[in-house]
Amino acid sequence: VFVEILKAKGTLKEEIREGIFSSIKSILSVNQSLLVHLQNGYIGKGLEQFCSHLHHYNTYVDNIYNANKVLGIQLKKNKAFRRFKKLQEARPQFHNQKLEDLLQLPVQRINQYKYFLQDLAANTSPDNPEFEQFSNGLFSFP
Repeated sequence: VFVEILKAKGTLKEEIREGIFSSIKSILSVNQSLLVHLQNGYIGKGLEQFCSHLHHYNTYVDNIYNANKVLGIQLKKNKAFRRFKKLQEARPQFHNQKLEDLLQLPVQRINQYKYFLQDLAANTSPDNPEFEQFSNGLFSFP
């Protein structure tokens, strides 16, 4: 929501948007693909494909310090962005969370995915056709 509206309104230059949001659009795309696989019952295939795109999360995590720094600078310098941020944060889907908190979610989520996959592998019989996909996916995580 933030990225697309910021892009459409031109509130922030592209390099500043990239500095704050990094690979978030790629992460969204990977998660949407995973969701489709899960909804269709292809858990192993979905997780295997998801794990092959973890580099988007690595890029995001590597940039999070810079993202917070750029965000702080923009909040001090850019009145239009401050107003925009406040308006977007008021949206019901954000449950009163600040952009600073929302930016941390992919960092937190990657660990949740890792533990979820560990639990799946530990509780899946080696005879199950998806066992190998779950186990192989674990090697993709740092």
